Amino acid sequence: MPILTRDQRQIIRVQRNDGKTYGQIARSTGATKAQIQYTLRDNVDLTPQKKKTGRPPKLSTADIDEIITFIRSSIERRILTCE
Repeated sequence: MPILTRDQRQIIRVQRNDGKTYGQIARSTGATKAQIQYTLRDNVDLTPQKKKTGRPPKLSTADIDEIITFIRSSIERRILTCE
């Protein structure tokens, strides 16, 4: 099961407050019982979803476009070697 979204965690809390069991919540949301248990712990906030950070690309989109234009400009350039 992928990571739960903020909305899914909120639905889990609402359903639990309505008196539903972990099994009922799991069937209705598609989350595992472990995810439900983790979500219902007191120290887990309903934080907004943030994009996961990662290594930034070495080439900008402009650089990539320039390389593609160079390669597509002629057949001889597609066969260039490193020599």
